[in-house]
Amino acid sequence: MKRSRNTINHKMKKYLLRISIASLYLPFSVSASGENITDYDRFQLFADCSPMTIIVESLKQDATDVGLTKKQIETTVRSRFRAARIYNRDATEIAFYVNVNVVKSAANISISLIKPVIDTHTLQVQVTSTWTRGTLGLHGGNSSRILWTLSEEIDDFIDEYLRVNANACNK
Repeated sequence: MKRSRNTINHKMKKYLLRISIASLYLPFSVSASGENITDYDRFQLFADCSPMTIIVESLKQDATDVGLTKKQIETTVRSRFRAARIYNRDATEIAFYVNVNVVKSAANISISLIKPVIDTHTLQVQVTSTWTRGTLGLHGGNSSRILWTLSEEIDDFIDEYLRVNANACNK
């Protein structure tokens, strides 16, 4: 069942307004693990522990030449996210974006959290990347090395995401 764009925008605005108001009263908070969470952490990663969808960019020929497929990347990300219980194929508000570029013997992996943010002055909502990481390295002609590096990057993201969203995830 499709939701209308107005319904999604209204829910998104309510959700973001709730986050904005909460951030005014909480200069910092403490996660369930006892770690301090800054406003910057919340801006980048807080999503009320909402599951997200995964977007994997199409691959170029150099990637397929080393045996890397889009399906392998999707499976790698999805399995990690399912294990952390933060995956939902049908999520509409939050997404995890993956771009793997292979050029000759090098591979560049870029990952981002994409979520709606609100301009507190105009109350306009835009969807943007709030957290991005990347790595560049040599793959030695082995797609497994690229997938292993991607897995490490995903694990780092999940650790940070769960740290910032710990209180919401433990409800």
